[in-house]
Amino acid sequence: TKNINLLKTFSLFKEHYVNLIKTKENHLYFMKKEVSNKKLEQHSQTSQTREKINSLKNNIINNLFSDLPDAFWHRKRHMVSLPYEKDFTEQNIPTKARPIQMTYELMEHCKKEIQELLNKNLIRPRTITSIQRSILFAEKFSDIITDKKQFQRFLGSLNYIRDFIPNLQDLCTPLYQRLRNNPPPWTNIHTQLIKQIKIYAKEIPSGSILNKDVKNLASKQIFSRWQGILSSFDFTIEHIKGNSNSLPDYLTREFLQGPS
Repeated sequence: TKNINLLKTFSLFKEHYVNLIKTKENHLYFMKKEVSNKKLEQHSQTSQTREKINSLKNNIINNLFSDLPDAFWHRKRHMVSLPYEKDFTEQNIPTKARPIQMTYELMEHCKKEIQELLNKNLIRPRTITSIQRSILFAEKFSDIITDKKQFQRFLGSLNYIRDFIPNLQDLCTPLYQRLRNNPPPWTNIHTQLIKQIKIYAKEIPSGSILNKDVKNLASKQIFSRWQGILSSFDFTIEHIKGNSNSLPDYLTREFLQGPS
C-alpha cells in the first residue's frame, strides 16, 4: 500500500511539472512573437521601407482603383452644391408643392391617347371636374353611416377636397375613431359632422384649383438622383437646430414627403 501511494504521489508531481513546462513553452512562444512584431515595427519605420510602402500605395491608387469615385482615400474631400433658391426667406417655406410634372413628349403622347379614345367613343367630353365628382359622391351618402365599408368610402372621397377645407383633418378626428377595431357607438356628434362636411364641400367653387404657396424647386427624380450620388460618400452628419436650418429643410421638404 505504501508503494502504491508513493507512485500516486510521483504521478501527481509528474503531471504538475508537465503542465508547468507547457505553460512556460506557451509563454516563451508569445514572447518570441512579440519580439518579432517589435522588430518588424522598427524595420517599417525606416525611411527605405516607408518609401517602398508609399510607392506601393500610389501604384494601387493610380493604376488599380483610379476609376472608383467612392474609394475610401477620396472620401470626405468633396464639396457638393445642392439646388438653391434665390432670395429665400423664412416666410417662403412650402407646405404643399406637388404640381403635376409632365415632359413635352409625355404630354403629346397623352393628347394622342385621349384623342384615340374620343374617336372610338370610349370616352366623351364632359365639363365635370374631379372636385365636382368628389362633392357629388360625398352627397350621395346618408348622414348616418353605420356600415364600415361605406364609411371608409365616404372618408376616402374627402381626400380630393381636403386641401380646400381648412382643418378638415381635425374636424374628421371623431369620424376616424369609428374605424377602430372597437369603435365608439354612432352618436348625434357624428351625424352633425357629416352634415357640416357636406356643407363645406358645397361651398367649394366649381373648377377650383389649389394655389401652391411656392413654386416647385425640383422634381422628385432629381432628388432621387442626388440621393444615389451622395450615398457613395461617407459624410459626417451633424445635427443643426431647425431655427438655423431652414434652407435645407426648404430644399428637401418635397422629396421627404414622398408621393401623394
